[in-house]
Amino acid sequence: MSRPTGAALVDLLCEPTQVIVMGGSRKPGHPSARPVQAMLKYGFRGDIVVVNPNAEVEGTVDGVLQVRDLAAVPVLPGAVGMIAVRAEHVPSTLVALGERGVKAAVAIASGLESGAARAAIAAALDSAAAVRLIGPNCVGTSTIATGAQLNFSSVIASTTVRAGGIAIVTQSGAVGNGILQSLDRLGIGISTWFSTGNEYDAGALEIIAGVLEREDTHTVGVFLEGVTDQAWLGKVGDAIRSSGKRVYFVKAATSASGKSAAAGHTGRLVDDSSITTRVLESLGLTPVGSVSELIDVLVVRHVEHDIVAGGEIAVVSVSGASGVLAADRIEERTGLRLASADGWSLPATAEGVHVANPLDVPFLGRTDDFCDVVASVRREPGVDRVVGVVSSLAHELDRLPVVMTAVTGAAPLGITFLSEPDGENSDVRRAFHENGIATGVTVDRLILAISRSMRLADREDALLDSHRAADHHSRDSAQLDLVEGAAVMPELPWAPFEEITTAKDLARAGERLGWPVFLKTSGRTLSHRTELGAVRRVLSPEQIESSFAELASLASRFDEGLVAQASVRTGGYELLVAAYPHSEIGPVGVVRPGGVLAELLHGEEIVTTMDSAEEVGRRLREGELGPWLGGFRGSDPCDVDAVAAIVTNCVRAVAQNRLAFIELNPVIAFHDGATVVDAVMHRTRKGEDHD
Repeated sequence: MSRPTGAALVDLLCEPTQVIVMGGSRKPGHPSARPVQAMLKYGFRGDIVVVNPNAEVEGTVDGVLQVRDLAAVPVLPGAVGMIAVRAEHVPSTLVALGERGVKAAVAIASGLESGAARAAIAAALDSAAAVRLIGPNCVGTSTIATGAQLNFSSVIASTTVRAGGIAIVTQSGAVGNGILQSLDRLGIGISTWFSTGNEYDAGALEIIAGVLEREDTHTVGVFLEGVTDQAWLGKVGDAIRSSGKRVYFVKAATSASGKSAAAGHTGRLVDDSSITTRVLESLGLTPVGSVSELIDVLVVRHVEHDIVAGGEIAVVSVSGASGVLAADRIEERTGLRLASADGWSLPATAEGVHVANPLDVPFLGRTDDFCDVVASVRREPGVDRVVGVVSSLAHELDRLPVVMTAVTGAAPLGITFLSEPDGENSDVRRAFHENGIATGVTVDRLILAISRSMRLADREDALLDSHRAADHHSRDSAQLDLVEGAAVMPELPWAPFEEITTAKDLARAGERLGWPVFLKTSGRTLSHRTELGAVRRVLSPEQIESSFAELASLASRFDEGLVAQASVRTGGYELLVAAYPHSEIGPVGVVRPGGVLAELLHGEEIVTTMDSAEEVGRRLREGELGPWLGGFRGSDPCDVDAVAAIVTNCVRAVAQNRLAFIELNPVIAFHDGATVVDAVMHRTRKGEDHD
C-alpha cells in the first residue's frame, strides 16, 4: 500500500472523506468527544464514525455512526483516523486502521516517550499495513473550510475560528492553541493548523512543504523546538521557491535549559539552534524572535499578503516623540526608509502642521481631521506605506477603522498605538483588520512586523562555537592523529608532512621538505597542540637534537607520535573549516575566520549535504565573509572555490560515516589554492549513522 507524503498527506488530512474516531465519545464535555462536536460545529461534509468498545448503543445519531468494533465500519477511500485511545493501545490501533485501508491518522496520546513505546510505534509504522502518523502527543489537525477537525483543541471547541489564508504548523499543541486564540481574537482566520507533537512519523518540515502547495494558504507560521525530518529540508526550500509563499518560524529550545525541557516533554533531541536557524533561513524561511513577533507578522500578512509595496515609509503620529521612535526603528531595518516629504500637500484641516516625515499631527478630539491627513499622505506618489500612531486620549478609536478605510488608490496603512493598553484592545484591532488595515501593539512591533513581512529584516549573527561543537559531537569517539586523518581524507590538500621516530628521521625530513620545518605531536590525544607547547619550529639542522628531545619527551607523556611538516607560504587567509552531524539538520559544515582572526572577524558560512561546491563558492563570495575573502587593501582575493571544495568534502565524509567530527584549523587559503595545516578528526562510532 502506497503511503501518502507531503502534499498528498496534507490534502488527505485536510479533506478526508471519512473520519474514524477510535476511542471517541458522544458524551458532552468528555475530551474525546471534542473531535466529533467540532466536526459537527464546523460543518464537516464527510462521514463521521466513532469506534468505542464501551459504547452504550450502536447506530447513527445526528449523522454520526457509533459502533463498538472497527470491523463493522464501511471504510471509505480517503478515510483518516483520529486515535483517542490510551497510550498503550496506540500501536495496535495504528495497525488495525492500516489493515482496513486507512492511510493517515492522528494520535493525541502522551506518555509514549520511553524507548519501548517508541519501538512499538516504529514497529506499527513499519508493518505491511503502515499508516502515516501525526503525533503522538499532539493536539491534532484542523482545517476550517472543510470542517475536518481531527483535534481536541479547546480554542476550536470554545469559539468559531474563521477561515483565512494562514496555515499554522506547531510541534507544541499548547503553543499552537495560544497562537490560534490570539489570531482569532484579532479577527485573523486560518486555513489549517497541524500540531505535530512528538513526530514519530510525519514531521513539521514535511507538513510545511505540503501546506505550501495548497491554494487556500498564502502564508505559513511555524513553531519549532527541533527538526526531526531532515530529509525534507531541500523539499521545503523547493516548495517555497516554486510557490512564492512566505514561511515564518520561531525556533525554541535555544538555551541549555530549553533543550532539556524539549527533550523532557517530547523525547526530541535538540541541537545548536543557531545552526538550525541559519539553514532554515538559507532555504527561504524567515526567522522571528518570539511567538508575539510571529503573531505580529501574521497579522500584517493577513491584511497585505496580496500587496506589493516598497520600503518608502511615511509616519503620521499624534505624538512627536512616537514619530521620532518610529523613524529610528525604520532606519534600523534594512530596506525600509523614511519617504521624502518634499512636495506633500496636506488638507486645509491640517493648518499649522509642519510638513515633515515623521508628520506630527497633535489634534485632540479631531478624529476626522486626523484621518483626512492620513488619507492625504497615503495618496502621495512617493509613499509606499503609511504608519499611523493613534491614541484613545486624542481619537475615537472605534470610529477610526471605518473612516480610514474610505481611501481608494492609496498606499497600505498600518496602525499602532501611543500606549500599550490601547494596542491590547482586541476589539479595536479586529475592526481595523476587518477593514483591511494592519495593526501592531507598539511602534516597534509594527515596524518590525512590516520589515519581516517584506523579507527585509536584518539577519542576526548566529556564530558557531566550534570548540563546544567538538566537545559535544566527538564525545566517546576515537580521535585520529594527523597521519590517520590524512589517510581517511586523502582528497584534502594537506601541507606535506612525514612521520618522525628519531632525530635522524627529522634531519632527513628537513632535507626533503625544506628548512624550516615544524615538528609537532601527531594529535592522537592532544587537540590544541600550540597551547600545550607541542609544536616547534625547527629552523635549521643545528636545532634538530634539542627540538626532537623536547617534543619526544612530551609525546611519550601523552601517547603521541611525532610529525615534521613543511612550512606554508605566507600571505594567505587563515580559516577554520569544520563538519559534524547536527542532530536536527544532519551533516553540516562551517567556514569561518580561523586563528587569531576568529576573535576579530565575525561571520560564517553554513554548508549542508544539499549544497554543491559551486553553490558554496557563490555564497562565500556574496555572504558575510565575501568582503574579506575578496581581497582588501591591495591583497589578492582568496580562492574561494578551493575552500568550497574542502568544506563540501568534509561534509560528504561525515555524511558517508567516514568521520564523526572534523575540524581543520588552520586552512590557509591563497589566491591559487588552499592548504590544510592541521586537523582534529574523530572516527564514526560503531552503529552511528549520519544520513
